Amino acid sequence: MGFTSSKRKGVNMSGGQRYERSEAMMNNERLRELEQQSVVYTDDDDDDGWDFDRWKFAELIVRECGNFTDSVTRKLMLQHFGVKE
Repeated sequence: MGFTSSKRKGVNMSGGQRYERSEAMMNNERLRELEQQSVVYTDDDDDDGWDFDRWKFAELIVRECGNFTDSVTRKLMLQHFGVKE
């Protein structure tokens, strides 16, 4: 499990021009930390009982984004995605 380096094409919203965006622009280190926090123990018989919880990962990303906004926007963002404060 992990993030691989790749390039994606996107649209520059201000001018509509295409640009190349690589994952290097993202904070891969922080995403890996959140990824590690999203591994949970399950009482399943498969493997060793440790599984990646994509919902936990999504919740952690929403919370992380909320840390960079004002309190009202954070509250609305958490509410919108159904994340409890």
